[in-house]
Amino acid sequence: MADDLAHVLELLHGSGRRWRTLRAEGEEWVDEQRAADAFRRSTRRGAVFGMRGAPGPADRDPWWKAWLRQPDQSRVDFGGPHASRYLVIGTCSAYRLPAALDLQVRGRTTFLGREAFTVGGRPRVAAEPPFPWSFGGADQVELRVDAERGVVLWLELRAGGQPFRRIAMTEVAFDEDLDDALFAFPEGPETPPPVRPMPGRPPTRTDFGPPDDVLGRPVAVTRIVARTPGVVVAVQRVTAYPTGFEMEVTVRTTDEAVEGSFDRIQRRVWGGRSAFPGESLRLGVVFADGRRTVAENFRDRRSQGDVTLLPMGGGGSQTRFDQRYWVAPLPPPGPLGVEVEWEARDVPETRVDLDGAAILAAAAEAEALWG
Repeated sequence: MADDLAHVLELLHGSGRRWRTLRAEGEEWVDEQRAADAFRRSTRRGAVFGMRGAPGPADRDPWWKAWLRQPDQSRVDFGGPHASRYLVIGTCSAYRLPAALDLQVRGRTTFLGREAFTVGGRPRVAAEPPFPWSFGGADQVELRVDAERGVVLWLELRAGGQPFRRIAMTEVAFDEDLDDALFAFPEGPETPPPVRPMPGRPPTRTDFGPPDDVLGRPVAVTRIVARTPGVVVAVQRVTAYPTGFEMEVTVRTTDEAVEGSFDRIQRRVWGGRSAFPGESLRLGVVFADGRRTVAENFRDRRSQGDVTLLPMGGGGSQTRFDQRYWVAPLPPPGPLGVEVEWEARDVPETRVDLDGAAILAAAAEAEALWG
């Protein structure tokens, strides 16, 4: 096996020289509870950490697709309700697993019709990250390494002998001619024109948030959007500006504190999926003229009507979470709909209307700080 280990090490270090392009599809599996337990057990004695919410069933599509082209292009697409694309311009680095793991070759196998080495590894003990944190609390890592290309085709993280995360290719191809369009950034909505600047001041972009040189005018509004026995979602504050308005949404729950969290020491911070693992809180805004947009899991969304709904600062505790949103442009007069849907908490799509005219009136009274 010593000769096999030397060969695997050489494969991993030189993987990037063994293929020109790589196209792959695969699936990621996670046991949320085991993953959280593994992370907790891996925390050094005396350390302080936080658990953001309680583990729950994943509502995202586990399937992914990847395209890599040497020397410096890669793309990974994730599907499902949290669909996203990662485009990277930089070196397509081979796995640097030997620096992070003590490896042992267990044998040979066939995977996806390709010859592969089965390799086990244990994370190295190091004084500093990133290596102790690279495997999310795993004390054992299992791999299948392509015997020709040195690419990791299958990876499983285990703790206490139990798997909690697995990333596996279901299809792989090498050295195909890939279309340049795969690595082009997707065309998004046109950049909105800058707001006319005040004399002597630089222009302000409406899609980045409220202008720094204007004091907004608050609008008296507190409305519950959705209520269940365990959750309340409400709009509790609106501040109007000449270019749009801030809206603060508060979420109150009857959740119990997660074991090992430090709620009294550091308040919880919004973090998309990590704030509510396996859940999706959808919040939408509907103008009286029909324009609408939705932010899902606290990420920016923009409709074809060019309405910006941008999640900004937020935070809270185990039972209360407040999130600010920037909405631009200003709504027309009439009802301004705020919609909420939270399937994991049994909240169907629910709407409440605010007064668009009141927001417009308040915006007209916003104070410019410099003339």
